[in-house]
Amino acid sequence: MSRGCNGCGWRGCWRLVKNEKNGFVVPEKDSRALNEAIGRILDADGLHKRLSESADEEIKKWTYERQAHGFLDAIEYSLGNRQP
Repeated sequence: MSRGCNGCGWRGCWRLVKNEKNGFVVPEKDSRALNEAIGRILDADGLHKRLSESADEEIKKWTYERQAHGFLDAIEYSLGNRQP
């Protein structure tokens, strides 16, 4: 992620990738939007560095404990025991 070349499914990005802060979220199967996002990274002075630095900060927050709690929350939600 910190290299500015993260890829993930549209539905899986919302917690990790903050659009235009640490990367770009583009709609699934939208090659035009993907091309525009890559073009912005290549063309804008300092954008790649800013996105990379922000991505480094964001990924430091993602510990194994946080991931485990998120997984348990998802199970509770799917069982109807918790609201989103």
